[in-house]
Amino acid sequence: EELSVGAGKIIHPLRVAVTGREVSPGIFDVLAFLGRRTVLSRLDDAIARLEDS
Repeated sequence: EELSVGAGKIIHPLRVAVTGREVSPGIFDVLAFLGRRTVLSRLDDAIARLEDS
């Protein structure tokens, strides 16, 4: 909201970064199931892959 970015522009990249797939169960369910530590680790990994490409 602060950056005026709609949820649609965040949810899909988040889903791919966290699950590695374009289709998954609801992203909020996935985040809750995986837990904070796992989600943050996967986001760090995704960022590193993007920086290397």
